[in-house]
Amino acid sequence: MLLALSYLSLALASVWVTWTRSIPHIEEFIMLKHQRAQLAISHRSGMEYSHKQTKDPTSIGNVILPFEETVHYGTGDSVSRDEWFWGFPQGGGWALSGDSFETGYFSMYHELHCLEAIAIKPWEEPGHTGHCLTIMRQSALCEPDLTLERGDFVKRDFELDREGPTRMCKDWEAVRTMATRKWNLWEQRRKEGK
Repeated sequence: MLLALSYLSLALASVWVTWTRSIPHIEEFIMLKHQRAQLAISHRSGMEYSHKQTKDPTSIGNVILPFEETVHYGTGDSVSRDEWFWGFPQGGGWALSGDSFETGYFSMYHELHCLEAIAIKPWEEPGHTGHCLTIMRQSALCEPDLTLERGDFVKRDFELDREGPTRMCKDWEAVRTMATRKWNLWEQRRKEGK
């Protein structure tokens, strides 16, 4: 019963995500580029990051996610670019860290940015693509997922056998909400001139 409810909630979430993806995101994309530039200027002008790990008081819960093939997140076209960009919070993943008001970039969004860069324009900046591949490799090693995938994925027909294993994941929507909240704190501080 619980598993059936979980699948139902995922199906409803999928419908919502599909609906929201139909909304153009070019304005958000342009604003995000501007916000990243503003943060970089502020970061260089005194708001230094000390590389200390800080714990956020927000408890990030779990969600059940069946891994499956999708027609979304393609490569090289404007629709795909919008789909890759859709999951980023306001501020693109840049935020304040803890109570010290140091700026930083959430690793999850660095990884998603790298996937976007590899999918959309890997040939434009080979050095950046190499950096992103290193980030993805290190992320897989840092947070290894020990879910056993059935069969031989090399021999699997992804057109017919679209569904993979079900996994327990961190609630990425809660992370997105937290990242947006932290970005808004940084924006408020920047406007106050602190």
